[in-house]
Amino acid sequence: VYMPWVGTEIELNQFMDWLNSIHECLKFTVNHSTNGVEFLDLFVYSDESNTLHTKLYSKPSDTFCYLVPSSCHKTHVIENIPYNTARRVVLNNSQIENYNKDKELFTDHLIKRGYHNDIVSNAFHRAEQLDRKSMYQLKTDNSNTKVCTPLVM
Repeated sequence: VYMPWVGTEIELNQFMDWLNSIHECLKFTVNHSTNGVEFLDLFVYSDESNTLHTKLYSKPSDTFCYLVPSSCHKTHVIENIPYNTARRVVLNNSQIENYNKDKELFTDHLIKRGYHNDIVSNAFHRAEQLDRKSMYQLKTDNSNTKVCTPLVM
């Protein structure tokens, strides 16, 4: 669970004590910092005006071992790896400086795995055409598709 905290550190510790007293089998831990925190594949931080921002985070042990393009997978699988990597870089970087750094970094990772520079460049170009904010919108399914659940007796 990610939760930005606006109180003091003492209040945070009191909140954690209360939270951990609710049920004996549930214990919560807290990772806090005034600089920002890692959450899943994000680093969440605030700027001088207290606006929250995100940038990509990878564990130091990440080896970026993407599927090599010479593997025996269908073409669409191979082509979607650079695109979805680029999409993730666009989606998870809220500031252009971090996006540019990660674009260069992940382009390098993909090329080292054997992806051609043109494929990677096109993937980033396609991802850059997406509206970042709309990617966070809840998608509604307006179809009238019925779900069929098999009954076994």
